[in-house]
Amino acid sequence: MCNAIIKNIIVGVAAAGILAGCSSEAERQKQNAERLLDSAKMLKSESLYAEALEVVDAIDSLCPLAVDVRKQSHVMKPEMMMGVTTQEISYTDSMLSVAALKGDSLMKLLSTVKAPYEPYLAYTPLKGVSGGSDAGIYAQLSVQGLVYHVVAAAKGGKSAVSVKITDSVTGDCAATAPIGYDGERNRVGSSGLQTITLTEAESAPLGEFVAAHRGGELTLVFESSEGKVLSKVPISTVQKDGVATLYALLEQRRDVNKYRIRLEHLNRKLEVLRNQLGEFADSEP
Repeated sequence: MCNAIIKNIIVGVAAAGILAGCSSEAERQKQNAERLLDSAKMLKSESLYAEALEVVDAIDSLCPLAVDVRKQSHVMKPEMMMGVTTQEISYTDSMLSVAALKGDSLMKLLSTVKAPYEPYLAYTPLKGVSGGSDAGIYAQLSVQGLVYHVVAAAKGGKSAVSVKITDSVTGDCAATAPIGYDGERNRVGSSGLQTITLTEAESAPLGEFVAAHRGGELTLVFESSEGKVLSKVPISTVQKDGVATLYALLEQRRDVNKYRIRLEHLNRKLEVLRNQLGEFADSEP
């Protein structure tokens, strides 16, 4: 829509210039530049700052001989850029608020679980249940940071396995590379289940897959490094909800950080533009 507005303004101004029949190219460009400048001022008065900036830029590219008018348009630029930046700040602040509210809502579904090294967040309906005690897939998210882990458990043995999730409805799947048996992140638990604690890099794609296929019929598959299926376990609804909820919180935290960084950048930019506007004001006779 914005491009259409600018295009219509430029076409209209160009047509008016042709009809005017100016005596010289410089005079024609001057009149066109003045019309464009009037359009930019009108857009600015309607708080359409981004569109106004496009029109001002068009003056430079289309009317290079209209030096005086171009100077006038340049004086307007800092104020219009301030308008654009202020609108971006307002939008970003709104998105930050939405992300924060989403995080508050997700946190109501989670509980903090004590662990030997550091506590982590887990899906409340699965609190107390972890990989190694019941077959399936479980997500954990660090309390303070952005570290997302998935723990998978199924019948297996002391062997290298690839953790795979399949959707029987769509046929889609996500899988890790084979993980060698080391007695730690690939181990056999006291219940006899082979338990795989995936790294953050391995976990995120599985979390994203479950979140995207939450309504599907998902199966946890352990495969050998040769591609042989060692175990297949249906992923329950509560397990899918747990993995998807914690992955959603991971994305929410990333959004919050992204919007905070964006706000800091925009506020610094706004301060620079204010200083520029002050310099223009001081330089006026």
